[in-house]
Amino acid sequence: MKKLAKFAAVAALLTVSSSAMAQYEPEAGDISTEVQFNPFTTNFNTFRLDGIQFKGRYFLTNQDALRLKLGFSSNSTNDITKTTLSDDFDSNKPVYTLNNQEVETNNKTTQFQFALGYERHFMQEGRLDVYAGAEVGYKSTSYSGDITTTINNDVMTGTTGNTFRTQTTSTRKEVYEKQNTTGSSINSHNLFVGLFTGVDFYVYKGLYVGTELGIRFANGVSQANPTLTTDFDQTVITTNTTGGTSTVTTATTNWSASSESGQRTGKTVTVAGSTQTETKIEVASPATDRERKSTTFDFYIEPALRLGWKF
Repeated sequence: MKKLAKFAAVAALLTVSSSAMAQYEPEAGDISTEVQFNPFTTNFNTFRLDGIQFKGRYFLTNQDALRLKLGFSSNSTNDITKTTLSDDFDSNKPVYTLNNQEVETNNKTTQFQFALGYERHFMQEGRLDVYAGAEVGYKSTSYSGDITTTINNDVMTGTTGNTFRTQTTSTRKEVYEKQNTTGSSINSHNLFVGLFTGVDFYVYKGLYVGTELGIRFANGVSQANPTLTTDFDQTVITTNTTGGTSTVTTATTNWSASSESGQRTGKTVTVAGSTQTETKIEVASPATDRERKSTTFDFYIEPALRLGWKF
C-alpha cells in the first residue's frame, strides 16, 4: 500500500513537472495563423471571416517575427419600399385614381487590405506573450449601387359613356459606379503605416487567444469621376371613350443619361390610330469630376479576439 502511494505521488510530480516545462513560447521557424472571433456577439457573427480574413506569422528567431495580413470583405444591402400614392377606386363609380410606386435600392461595398509587418516579442512568461511592432500596407474600398423606381398609374375621369382613361407604367433605374446611392461614400485607395502592441495567451500548446491595439497613419485618394447612369422607360396609354366609341393613343419614351459622358439620348414614339410620330432626345450636360485627397491619423483596437494556432 505504501509502495502504491509512493508511485502515485511520483506520477503526479512528473505530470506537474511536465506541464510546467511545456513549451508555449514561439521558437525560430514557427508559423502561426489566426482568425478573429467575438464571444459576445448577438447577431450570429461570432467567427468573422470579413475584414482581416487571414493573418500569418513566421518567426525568424524566438523573439522576432514577420507577419502578413490579407483581408477581403464584401457586403450588400437591399431595400424595397412599396407606396400607394392614391387609391379611391369604387366599383360603383366610373371615376377613380390608382397610383402605386415601388422603390428598390441596392448598395454594395467591397474592401481589400494587405499589410506586411514586423513583431518583437519582448516579454514571454509562461503562457503569456507580449509583443510590439510596425507595419505598412494598402487598403482599397469600392462602392456601387442602384435605385429602381417603378410607378403604375391608372386614372379614369368623366361620366358613364364618356370617359378619359390614362394608364402609365414607368421604370427609372439609376446605376451608381464608384460611389453609393447617396453619394456619401466614394471609392478610395489608401497607403498606411502603423505601430501596434498586443498580447497572446496560450491556452494549450500551440493554441492561443489575443488582442491588439495601435495607431495608424494613412494617406489616400478617393476615386475621381463617380458615375451615374440613368435608364428610363415609360409607356402611356390614353383611352378616350365618347358615345361608345374609343380612341386609343400610345406613347413610349426611352432614354439613357450618363454623368460620365454628360449626354442624354433617347426617343419618344407616339401612336395614335394609324399615325406614328417619333421624337429624338439629345441633351448635353457637364460631366462630373470629383477627387478627394485625405490624410488620417487614428487609434485602433481590434474589436474581436484573435484565435490562433502555432505550428
